[in-house]
Amino acid sequence: MASLLVAHEPSSTAVVRRALTRDLQPYPPAFVDEVVLVASELVGNAIRHSPVDSSGQVRVGWDASPAGVTLRVTDASTEPPHVRPAGPSDLHGRGLRIVQALAADWGFEAVDNGKTVWAHVSVHDPAHAARGRSGSSGSTGFRGQRMLAR
Repeated sequence: MASLLVAHEPSSTAVVRRALTRDLQPYPPAFVDEVVLVASELVGNAIRHSPVDSSGQVRVGWDASPAGVTLRVTDASTEPPHVRPAGPSDLHGRGLRIVQALAADWGFEAVDNGKTVWAHVSVHDPAHAARGRSGSSGSTGFRGQRMLAR
């Protein structure tokens, strides 16, 4: 598993994007773009919605396999992630909808002093192929979201 500790600041999403893009070079470019977008949303959410812990950092990890990539972002918040309603003029509130649209599965687990939000993006996700590149699954439910008890 590759992992990074990044500063709890907005510029860290770019650090994660560059590291993932380098690490995932063997994968198709369109797939890498999707993984990077999901990671950007998870890291952005961690920075935007969690308090800064004593280290001032957020942990980001990923496991790459022939089947896909599982991303993990650990922050200092114990609040579970939730999909928020977002209107057409809202500037925020779409991150987890993007994760839902691109990930085959996602969820979170409680960890010491916080939580880890994870998402798995499949290389050959039949649901992804069925909805095409539009990113719309046609569902407003929590497809695949689950909490893992520690």
